[in-house]
Amino acid sequence: MKPSVLLISGAVVVVLAGILAAVTDLDVAVVRWVSCGPLGSSAAKQSEVCR
Repeated sequence: MKPSVLLISGAVVVVLAGILAAVTDLDVAVVRWVSCGPLGSSAAKQSEVCR
């Protein structure tokens, strides 16, 4: 393989990993908002995650 192909492949992997991390953080924030927000139960709101 040419070095340029390896470099492009590495860049694509890094970009995809960054997108995955951003989506995962967004997903965790949405789940926390739903669980600890107005839709959450009182037990969920008192949990360790919501403190």
